[in-house]
Amino acid sequence: MEFIYLTSKKYPSRTADHFFVKEMANAFGNLLGDKFSLVLANDSTDFFRDIKVINMGLTMERGRTLYYFFWTLFFILRADDRASGKLFFSNDSNLLCNLVILRKIFRFRYRICSEWHMLYDDWRDAFIVKNSDFVVATSGRLMDGIVGRAGVPFAKDKFLVVYGGADLKKYSGFESRNLKKDLGLPEKKILVAYVGLFRTLGVMKSIDVMINALANLPEDVNMLFVGGKKEEAAEYLDKITDKKLINRCIFIEKQDPGRVPLYQKAADILVIPNPDKYPFNDYCIPMKIYEYLASGKPIIYSNLALLGEVLHDCGYSFIPDDPNDLAVKISEVLNGRSDSIRRKSDLCLEKAEKYSWRNRASTILDFLKIGR
Repeated sequence: MEFIYLTSKKYPSRTADHFFVKEMANAFGNLLGDKFSLVLANDSTDFFRDIKVINMGLTMERGRTLYYFFWTLFFILRADDRASGKLFFSNDSNLLCNLVILRKIFRFRYRICSEWHMLYDDWRDAFIVKNSDFVVATSGRLMDGIVGRAGVPFAKDKFLVVYGGADLKKYSGFESRNLKKDLGLPEKKILVAYVGLFRTLGVMKSIDVMINALANLPEDVNMLFVGGKKEEAAEYLDKITDKKLINRCIFIEKQDPGRVPLYQKAADILVIPNPDKYPFNDYCIPMKIYEYLASGKPIIYSNLALLGEVLHDCGYSFIPDDPNDLAVKISEVLNGRSDSIRRKSDLCLEKAEKYSWRNRASTILDFLKIGR
């Protein structure tokens, strides 16, 4: 079975979705070797060097979906067996629609595996799911939404929930380093950190909840925010000035993915402050959750069912959008028994091993019954 990963992504890019596709493509490619191909819109960096890549060389923003439609058609028509030995894998709704329509018109025999990170809330959801041979989702809550939206019965041989991943190698080798000193962070302060984008789908994360919580914490606690734009950080300047927290809040712009683990490992506590609103309370599990696990640091998270799917037994939850409860949870971790905190941190590391990119790819291939 030939495994073809279709994406309309262009590289270089530092968005979470681009990063997700890159890591999964590399994991699939390393496991499958010559049986794997990645088809992408453009890679101007020669980013994928160890796997087979079909680079479309597309630079335009519009018209890519139509171009893929005809490319896929000609690619399949060249196959002697009407593509019966091919499986197409994608999380791009437009490309998945292409695959379904082509198969219906020309009665091609290839198989389709659609991967879902969220629902699109339009006709594409049901159309793609009903016509996919396999469906992969990144959370149980998302899978429930997919099955409900499509109006099809759940079947174990068609639907698979498999969570995201992290590159564990990026989190090793720091044991002898003073990361706070190396990064120019205050060495004698307790750092409670949020590392990630300040917005998702245009909706702000609850950075203000963390700032308000800081006002109820001891002077030796600082807040570290890594990943926002300058103008986003500026939105909070009046708040931290009014609360006299200007010297206790550190804002650092978005970093190269290779530097993100440094800040996560430098922190004493990591926070996921997602608000109780769409898309955070619905289908979208942030990739940072798996990176946080790999850091081995205590994780405090908004008590949302979606986050609880992964963190219920190894993290500390607080009432969403409640700075007072967040401050209480931070204090509990800081004043808690070291052996109890260590056990949870060890459990985080154990879970991180389970959520490696290679394990995720292997789980999907086993489900698809594709041998290596």
